Amino acid sequence: MGKRNRRQGFVVLLLCLSLVTAASGCSQRKEYQESTVYAMDTILTFQVLTDSDSEIFDLLRKEVDQVNLMLSATDASSELYRLNQSDGERLEISEDLADVIVRCLSVAKETDGALNIALYPVTQAWGFPNGDYHIPNGEILKDLMKKIDWKEIQIERNQIQLLPGMALDMGAVGKGYLTDRCVAVLKEQQISSALLKLGGNIYAYGTREDGSAWRIGVQKPFSEEVAAILTAKDEAIVTSGTYQRYFEKDGKKYHHIIDSATGYPADNELESVTIVSESGFQADALSTAYFVMGLDASIQAWRQKEDIGVIWILKDGAIYYTENLDGRFTAAEGTETYMVRQE
Repeated sequence: MGKRNRRQGFVVLLLCLSLVTAASGCSQRKEYQESTVYAMDTILTFQVLTDSDSEIFDLLRKEVDQVNLMLSATDASSELYRLNQSDGERLEISEDLADVIVRCLSVAKETDGALNIALYPVTQAWGFPNGDYHIPNGEILKDLMKKIDWKEIQIERNQIQLLPGMALDMGAVGKGYLTDRCVAVLKEQQISSALLKLGGNIYAYGTREDGSAWRIGVQKPFSEEVAAILTAKDEAIVTSGTYQRYFEKDGKKYHHIIDSATGYPADNELESVTIVSESGFQADALSTAYFVMGLDASIQAWRQKEDIGVIWILKDGAIYYTENLDGRFTAAEGTETYMVRQE
């Protein structure tokens, strides 16, 4: 790993967004139109280069509604909510939900449980789903830890059975899954340029209207400053970080990324992890998993893959980034950075 300069965290800053374009010799004017909706416990913003009479935003909102009705752990009308009330009974679920769960279990196996969708009873105990933040009672937490073994999820085709008291949470993958469905809609509608901003999840679709790559700002944790700029095209850029949701107690911060080995927020040298991938689902899942794994273990995990880029921001402000991002990654001046190479 070669030493360079340095940087931190990830938030999404879109730089140099062109607002209007017109096709040469064409009377139909296209421009970047924007639609915003609150869902999945965050603000979802769609910026699309389109005609003023396009139905694209209706189609995108339809995807939001369908995914929310499938994956919300808090909406009593959602499919996942009903599954979480099964209390050990075997249920038949939709093919879409079964597919999401199977894919999550595959990532859990790949990362030795660093991604664990069965953590919901523990995250509830910390109050993160509803904002009632508090440190849970030790004995209660110890009992809940017996109900979070993802290996005990029994699923075959669309038949599933959870342990009594087990409940699933798709917060670590839901926006990534939605991203991929929205990208499919953009392709079907022959959209040429769009930027999806779904909370901490970004998808740079196509190029900007002048043909140049999108410029995405990676935010410094606990700051409005930009730690780095990344150029992107047809890629998801997803960050998981301590600063996105946390509370303080007796001078100590407790964030929402729980380590299923301890039941407590993952405590390592990292402040944030950003994944760059063609798949929104993969980027979402691995940003959480790599954060839980910590720097060294996630570097070794990345070396087994060639299809993603990774940016790690440490508590001391240093930034590590994978060599496949070299040439499209620029850290803020004065930032200490290290390139991680394949070995």
